[in-house]
Amino acid sequence: MIQAAALGGVFWFFTWCVMLCYILELNKKPAQNQKTEPLTRVKLINNVTKIVVALFALLPMPIFAQIFDLWVKTYGNIEQSLDLLRTVSNIAVTLAIGGTTTYITYRQYQANRALWQIQLRKDTEEMIEKHM
Repeated sequence: MIQAAALGGVFWFFTWCVMLCYILELNKKPAQNQKTEPLTRVKLINNVTKIVVALFALLPMPIFAQIFDLWVKTYGNIEQSLDLLRTVSNIAVTLAIGGTTTYITYRQYQANRALWQIQLRKDTEEMIEKHM
């Protein structure tokens, strides 16, 4: 019989592999006329950041392994099963809210950064026009 902890670990590893494909943008098809671009510092930092995020995404694997193990141990005991279900659902809701908040914050940061750059260009152009 398969150990429940191994099943939980494999479940999270599969989820991690899917997330990794999206994090590293492996799901995108290359353009037909796509050329190789030189590796710049910005691209290197972006790739390293993606790898760090992917490695941190592996951290919940032992947690899922333990949840599956507890799930097998509480089989047949309604009270313990409900407590485990309540705990797991609380974890899932917390992760969903945290992930959504993080995503919204990141998108807001990108929008603010774009606005800052537009304002900087506008100020620079005004300064150039003023001194010419």
